[in-house]
Amino acid sequence: AGETCVVADTGAPVRAEHALELEMSTGDAPLLVHDGDAVDAPRSGRGVLVFGGAVRAAGSVLPVPMAPTLEPTHTVTVELAGPGPLRFDATHAGHAGRGLVHRRRVSLGPDGTLLDGVDELRPLAGTTEPDAAHYALRFVVHPSVAVRLGAATDQVHLKAANGHVWTFSAPGHTLSIDGDVYRDGRAIQETLQILVLGDVAASRTVAWSLRRGHDSATDRVDETEQARTAHSPARTLAQALADVRL
Repeated sequence: AGETCVVADTGAPVRAEHALELEMSTGDAPLLVHDGDAVDAPRSGRGVLVFGGAVRAAGSVLPVPMAPTLEPTHTVTVELAGPGPLRFDATHAGHAGRGLVHRRRVSLGPDGTLLDGVDELRPLAGTTEPDAAHYALRFVVHPSVAVRLGAATDQVHLKAANGHVWTFSAPGHTLSIDGDVYRDGRAIQETLQILVLGDVAASRTVAWSLRRGHDSATDRVDETEQARTAHSPARTLAQALADVRL
């Protein structure tokens, strides 16, 4: 739509790690990326949705296959026709160990300047009510993107290599910027990730958006701060969550 391209993984995944993951480009520049399978490098966590905190007691979840399944069937809806927004709605049960199903609904405006998303967690059919647990939604940015936290704790500003400026926001949720790695098929590079922090007991729905702003010199992101943050030691998800009082 417009100058924006979004690629979404809505297929039945072999593992839960990359199910419902997004990649996004703005014009000729990448913005959000799949960070690859760089298992030999430090990571804050694996997957689109990662958990920290309490571990469920043994036997509290009914036995389920290790491979994620879609519930009740391959529940994916894609709307690509018409003058309105382009949408997809997908659900998978890959987080069976937590007794949760993850649903992601995404809408891209017809002019490509607004991407809206809603991520929802709900109990997996046949399991007990999930225990309280911290979680984070991960959005990995390309190494060429400059990143800074906004004045509000629920906003992050992004500037792509071609000068396109975007604001990521998740009202009511605290955002954190942390280190990550990106493998483009040739080498592993340091990059950053946006973590949307939440708690299962407090909220199981995260509404977020990416909105393109004016691409001008007044919107410059502090690349010095980006470089400093990108090269700081990577933290675990538990460490990132411990820095924020939810």
